[in-house]
Amino acid sequence: MNVSISCPAVASTMASMCGGHPSVGWYKDVWDAWCVPKHSIICWLIKQEAINIREKLFRLQISDNNQCVLCKNGIETHEHLFSRCKYSEQIKEQLESWLQIQIDPQCIGLSLQQLRVCRMTLAAFWYCVWIERNACRMDNCLKCPQRVVQEIRRLVYARIRVKTAGAVKMQDRIRLQKLDLIV
Repeated sequence: MNVSISCPAVASTMASMCGGHPSVGWYKDVWDAWCVPKHSIICWLIKQEAINIREKLFRLQISDNNQCVLCKNGIETHEHLFSRCKYSEQIKEQLESWLQIQIDPQCIGLSLQQLRVCRMTLAAFWYCVWIERNACRMDNCLKCPQRVVQEIRRLVYARIRVKTAGAVKMQDRIRLQKLDLIV
């Protein structure tokens, strides 16, 4: 006896069960194929405001303090930690000086290669700030911003080497060489 079983696709089954997912404007910024996956996960959590920052822990009465551990000058919210904190701002300014572009979630007006580098750098920036915040909170030690910038540059450089192992357009190769990202 020959029985034919029809299996619907997983995606369509999930869509019918969950009703689909709302589209978000930052999807490509977070899940860009050039970003390191662990950086993308942190970015996704940041965009969802799902990481446990001190303001949230204070509100839940898990922490006795909501002060930013990096700059000690403000309430540690998502916006403060990744946009307004003096420590984060110093790192971001140095990265923007290095790349000669504004590191912004929108990354408007850039070539595809610049857009990828911008997204990759922003993801590495958020990841490293989060790691530094946790290290400072747990071990009470903080790297100087220049060391964090060096680490981000190393991460970006390593990822570009992996992603550009194949063919790269000549004008994109020249742009990346100017930033010392490829040889």
